[in-house]
Amino acid sequence: MQKNQTGKTSMKSFKRGMVVAIALLTVGTTAYAAPNAENFKMFFGKKANVAEQSKSVINETQVVDGIKMTVEESIIGGNSAIIMATFEKEDGSTFPQDAVIQAPELKWSKDASYMVEQHITEDGQKIITMFDVDTAKSIDGHKVTITADAIVHAQTEDIISKGPFKNVFIAQESSKSHVEEMDMRLLLQAEELELHDVTISALGIGIEGKRINGNVDELPQNSPNIFLTTTDGMVIELHLGSTSTTDIGFSWNYNLDRNGNRIFLDVETIKSITIENEIIQVTQ
Repeated sequence: MQKNQTGKTSMKSFKRGMVVAIALLTVGTTAYAAPNAENFKMFFGKKANVAEQSKSVINETQVVDGIKMTVEESIIGGNSAIIMATFEKEDGSTFPQDAVIQAPELKWSKDASYMVEQHITEDGQKIITMFDVDTAKSIDGHKVTITADAIVHAQTEDIISKGPFKNVFIAQESSKSHVEEMDMRLLLQAEELELHDVTISALGIGIEGKRINGNVDELPQNSPNIFLTTTDGMVIELHLGSTSTTDIGFSWNYNLDRNGNRIFLDVETIKSITIENEIIQVTQ
């Protein structure tokens, strides 16, 4: 099993928060979406809650060297995305339990930074690969390519299937994402920032902005406190998962709980977002 393999990136700047064993926050609130299919449960645990309506089914398949490579589904929210791809033998036979995908990569026309994690199913029928992606702008509607060199034994790198593998598809954002426009200035220690868009999606809260007191090409070193209020009155604190470069500045991606576990949201239950005591009402 291969975990947390960092993809190549050509972005000017990119940083993630805590990279830990990914789990899902389980809190008694409707901010978290309904149970999802097995792919997400393999990576985020049995209690992983991702509403089916938050995902886009891709189901794009290519066959090389007797291996069926399928880009199955995605969640896209603003400048973030999770993309699931599977590999299985066309004749229905199984992989050895130490089989891994060698050099999985994601490419599109602009910059992208991503992490890759993969699991083999208990029955050995599939290797499931997850791309956790941040981009300079949304990949919605754009051509995306996923490639891999081969399938090999993890320890020896002896070849199981020689590949190379390539699958091209058009990314489609779920209709469950929601954008709130705003005009807010923050002073975080010595950094003066201007914030202009908040994207709410199953993947968390994306906040776009730019620096306005110099060093405009650098990512901010500080970030605000973020709280969500749900329609049933729950208050949830979100923590920063990553900061990345956009076309005009930067994007904060808030998608972790206080323990560094990944959170998925039900967009329809978010009533307001509080950024450093400034409340933004969410218009659904």
